[in-house]
This record gives sequence, C-alpha cells and structure tokens, in this order.
Amino acid sequence: MSTFQIALSICALILLTALMLTVNRTSVDRGSDMIMSEVSISALSIAQATLAEIDTKAFDQANIESDGSRIQVEDVNELTQFTHFGPDTGENTRHDFNDVDDYYGYTETIHTNYHTGFELSVDVTYADNLGNPTTARTHYKLVEVRVWHPNMENNIGPQSMEGVLLRKLISNNAIRNQ
Repeated sequence: MSTFQIALSICALILLTALMLTVNRTSVDRGSDMIMSEVSISALSIAQATLAEIDTKAFDQANIESDGSRIQVEDVNELTQFTHFGPDTGENTRHDFNDVDDYYGYTETIHTNYHTGFELSVDVTYADNLGNPTTARTHYKLVEVRVWHPNMENNIGPQSMEGVLLRKLISNNAIRNQ
C-alpha cells in the first residue's frame, strides 16, 4: 500500500468518524427533545387535572352547609379571611379538601408511569374581577397551579423553577357543581 493510499484511508476514517459523531449528536439531541416534550405534556396534564379537581370544590367553607349541601353567600365578610386559607381541621390530604382555599400552599411530588419527580404547588388568593390578587375578601379567588420537573427547560435555562403555570379565576357568583 502506498503512502498516498494510507493518507487517503486515514482521511476517509476521519471523515467517517466526524459523520458518525454528527449523527450521534443529532440522535441524542432528538432524544433529549423527545424527553422534554413528554415531560412538558405530562406537566401540563397534571396542572390541568389539578385545576379541574379544584373547580369541583365549593368556593368557600361558608358555602357548605353542615349536611354538605352548598349555599350562596352574598356577604363577603362571611367568607374565609385570607390569613386562614389552607386545609381546615381534619383535612389531611387533598382528597379531604372541600373548598377552593383548602389548596392554598399545597405541594406534592407526583410520579407518572414514565417520569418521576414532578413537583406540584398550588397558590390561592382573593382577586378582583380582573384577576388582580388581593388579600381583601371578594367573590373571586385566583388559583395558580405550577408543575415542574428536573428535565424541563425554558427560556431562562435548564432546571429553572418556571415549569408549567396555569391560572384560573374562580367566581362565587353561583352555587357551583352541586
């Protein structure tokens, strides 16, 4: 084998190696993108399911009669003070929650069939009819559900705590979901 053939073989191997590295990098990037997509979709599903669950609850403890039936409360002064938001006595898990503000400060780590370690957090506050938060009692509560996973990235950078954030303004205008 001549020197020219050896040099040509070496160049061919270098080109083949560069091509293989490019293909491998592209494959890894696609795999990472696929995991990001799966995690983002799962986070969104968890957030939507949590909001749907909260939406089935009474607006406030004052809307619940002792027999469990729901009533309309017209006077905002009868509603729970913001400083008393959170689970009521005897409400130890989210399945025990019976009104919207029971979810205030709620956190949970959720595991799905495909990914573990989703961090769910819920914040509840009173709001005006435009959704601006306030601590004064009103006939509106703003619910914010955030779901985050270590594999999530966003425009701030990898592993930031942004995740998925859904907001819903819930009204006390009608007796809901009897």
